[in-house]
Amino acid sequence: MGSEEEDRIANAWGSSAPYWEKYRDRLRQMYAPLTDALLEAASIAPGQRVLDVAGGAGEPSLAIADRVGSDGCVVTTDVAGAMVAATGREAQRAGIANLRCAVCSALALPFRDGSFDRSVCRLGAMFFRDILSAAGEMSRVTRPGGRVAYVVWSGPDRTPFISVATEVLARFVAPDPEPPDALNAWRFAERGVLAGHLRDAGLVDVSETPLAFDIALPIDFDAFWKMRIELSDTLREKVGRLDEAVAASLDDAVREATRSFFRSGTMRFPSEALVVAGSTASH
Repeated sequence: MGSEEEDRIANAWGSSAPYWEKYRDRLRQMYAPLTDALLEAASIAPGQRVLDVAGGAGEPSLAIADRVGSDGCVVTTDVAGAMVAATGREAQRAGIANLRCAVCSALALPFRDGSFDRSVCRLGAMFFRDILSAAGEMSRVTRPGGRVAYVVWSGPDRTPFISVATEVLARFVAPDPEPPDALNAWRFAERGVLAGHLRDAGLVDVSETPLAFDIALPIDFDAFWKMRIELSDTLREKVGRLDEAVAASLDDAVREATRSFFRSGTMRFPSEALVVAGSTASH
């Protein structure tokens, strides 16, 4: 798996950036428990300099900027330039002065050794072509005794918000074959896998904690399904190829499969993620 796959990932996320920007407020609310757990695992505090790798359209970078305050700084990075641009626009709109942006790969961070007190990555590590190199880079740019923390998804059975639509779609459109090491949301779902990579990268005191939470919003099925399609380049492409009758049948099938997650205009999907963190070795 080489740079061609990494380019594909970057292009896919870049094409999705307008939708992640569109749904920024919803996404912040949906994933707030993940952000809170990540900041806690990294021990982020006022005055720190923090690196957010694969920061997407702005979270958790914007939350970190608030946490570290005017005496601190957060640098957000992403391989997709459109995602970084979206973060920059929101920071400017909100008058956030302690946030900087950089377009770069997690495998080649353009920062000096020990530049940051903390480095974090929320829901991005699954898509790094070489996780050991990426973990090594995040460790390198974090000062001795600093903290590095990740959040990744547990398996599809524990994340129906993502998996149900994909499973139903497979009845209508044959899924693309994937190699065992595919860069997908479930890559580090197995307990201990990502933690092992962090230890191999030289981190110490590595911990792994499952986080059960609800992905919840005050929206109905129709709003959920429109958002779910738009946020995913794969869903946008595959659903867009269906004729009107088949698309209507897909809508009905997803509605039925997710019926239990909607009550009185409120969406609530039980979910689970893994919070994996460690410390850089003190010299």
